[in-house]
Amino acid sequence: MKKIITLFIIAFSCLSASAQGLSPLQGTERSEAIAFLQKSNSLDVPMMMEFKTTRRSPMLKDALEGTGRAAFCFPDKLRWESTSPKSNIFILNGNMVYMGTPEAMTSMDISSNRRFQSIARSLSRLKDSGLLNEEDFDMKIFRTSDIYRVEMVPLRRDLSQMFSNMVILAHGKSGEVFSITLSGVNGDTSVIKVTSSRRGCTIPDSTFKPGL
Repeated sequence: MKKIITLFIIAFSCLSASAQGLSPLQGTERSEAIAFLQKSNSLDVPMMMEFKTTRRSPMLKDALEGTGRAAFCFPDKLRWESTSPKSNIFILNGNMVYMGTPEAMTSMDISSNRRFQSIARSLSRLKDSGLLNEEDFDMKIFRTSDIYRVEMVPLRRDLSQMFSNMVILAHGKSGEVFSITLSGVNGDTSVIKVTSSRRGCTIPDSTFKPGL
């Protein structure tokens, strides 16, 4: 669960969209696409969302599907909750992490775990650099009449150890991200599909504390 959270934060189903036969955007078109996607997925306001996940692995006979919801207040507050097939909660609030089930939560300081530190750093970097960070990724951007497709290969060593590439799909009209596909170095594939989202909403402080 912590790995999926880390990968989702680093960015924001492969549906019918495909880059096959398309050429990546270049020059002014590419710059304008990046600016549009950055603005459409601004991290300057609180955000809540619900999502579906699908994981495929050479070690699994069938795909593992699940649902969940999340809340973000950048740069240092996150609540990620898996609601099926099992209920699990991960909360980052400043220097503290709370994780477990609704019935039993444990607390830890982020300094005690490198993965927690990576999550915290990723939140901070997202706030500073936005969704599409060319310092961390080699990116190709494709555009059809309906969607944007961004193919991202990690440049940082710590990221490349977790996944080999990531594909982000965004609505062509609104620019909002609706699907992320993560390909792991071990052959796993995880898809996170956003089913609903709200930006600029009021999120109670209690959301980022255990016991909710």
